[in-house]
Amino acid sequence: MERKTSTLILSGLLLASFFVPFVRWENFTMSGFDFVVSSYPPDIKYILLLVPGCALFLLVGALIDEVTIIYSKFFLWTPLIALISLFVVLYSNPENRTALGSYNPLNVFFPGFWAALAISLILPNFRKKPLNLLYQSPEGYNNI
Repeated sequence: MERKTSTLILSGLLLASFFVPFVRWENFTMSGFDFVVSSYPPDIKYILLLVPGCALFLLVGALIDEVTIIYSKFFLWTPLIALISLFVVLYSNPENRTALGSYNPLNVFFPGFWAALAISLILPNFRKKPLNLLYQSPEGYNNI
């Protein structure tokens, strides 16, 4: 799979993960979108908008075949930095930990967050050229 196709798939999944259950806040299960538009969570929630924003730029860049967007380190690394900083800020403030209701991140964050975190880890580290375990000789493909 080439870089354009993988960026298209991963950025689409990253964008979709923003709209599935993301976090539990004061016993409410919220998607990333609900978390941002609600009035309950702290103001640091707006940093979470960087995740779908970068995913949207990467998705459009892959669709229109814009190489500078696909290889932009800013758009590749920003979702990971935003998710980690949100995680740290939510757990560093005692008031937020009380609102989260648990000290265990597995009980607080739901599949949307973990999927976004996993995709954000994979996206910038995806190889520019796929690792080819087959060597093409003039006679055809042979194992190395």
